[in-house]
Amino acid sequence: MGPQRDGLERDLSRQANADFAVAVSSGTAALHAAYSAVGISPGDEVIIPAMTFAATATAAMHQGAVVKFSDVDPATGLVDVASVENLVTNRTKVIVAVDYAGRPADAPSLMEFGRQREITVMVDAAHSLGSSLDGHPVGSLADITCFSMFATKNIAAGEGGGVVTNSVTYGQRARRFASHGIRREPDSPTAESWDPWVYDVEELGLNYRPSEMQSALARSQLRALHKFKTKRQRIFDRYHGEFAELHEIELPHDPPDADVMWHLFPIRVTASERLALFRHLRSRGIVVQVNYLPVYFHSLFDARQYPLGLCPGAEKFYREEISLPIHVGLTSQQQGRVIDAVKDFYRGSQTGVLR
Repeated sequence: MGPQRDGLERDLSRQANADFAVAVSSGTAALHAAYSAVGISPGDEVIIPAMTFAATATAAMHQGAVVKFSDVDPATGLVDVASVENLVTNRTKVIVAVDYAGRPADAPSLMEFGRQREITVMVDAAHSLGSSLDGHPVGSLADITCFSMFATKNIAAGEGGGVVTNSVTYGQRARRFASHGIRREPDSPTAESWDPWVYDVEELGLNYRPSEMQSALARSQLRALHKFKTKRQRIFDRYHGEFAELHEIELPHDPPDADVMWHLFPIRVTASERLALFRHLRSRGIVVQVNYLPVYFHSLFDARQYPLGLCPGAEKFYREEISLPIHVGLTSQQQGRVIDAVKDFYRGSQTGVLR
């Protein structure tokens, strides 16, 4: 609650071109504070892409929301806007877009749709701090946006997060929820003044405040954001050059309408080869991952309500995806090991002998 927290909020506002920022202790805290800020209450419906980390859904469920999963484009992992439109009912309170791998989702189309129906649009931008769409930075594209500063993210404070918005109301509510639900002054200047030590716990909030150490680290990382982005793009471009002739894998591409700070390098391979490739790379000491299981695959979700086949695009994307290393600490030599290992796998599969 000191000057580093205040400075981080100013820095986030500036980076996102947003009027209001609230620094919090994690990306999940940012989601929870945002859901509270927009007024999610028991029974409200929230539409969330199936291709995301579970916290995008579970933070809404903590507010009593009914989660409905929209499908994604199986080529990109980004939300299918038509799928969202088919899920909307008169109980829909929030539509969530998720910026997958650093690439911004089509928030402008969702905003246009949401305005017509008085539905709030939120972006889970845990992957995309530093990206922009049509010249507009992530954080300025929706009603409210959530960032993560986890150790693997585009800026890494160990943990940390932020909520940005152009709505004073949403900003004030997010700040209050993330600080025990405390209000420290009367709502109106004409109201009876409080004694200087008085504060009011106005709602059931939580302590999601970041430490000064987290905030200072996040600020130093933000100052290096452009350098990090350049390094990630260099890694991205090298993968593209090295794998251009490897027709067995599908590569992510820089979209023409976006300037992407790539958080992941998600390749797609045939579902029948994915496990073998995964094991091959891990056996070479290369830490690859699959991002993500469709959220409703987790046992928290009742298969009768969320059956297999609910979101075929997300399920197809999941069956084919592997994320290759792209972090800023990756050396040229280490990336070369990744490239060689992927090429060796396909050379071996052609000869029938995996090396």
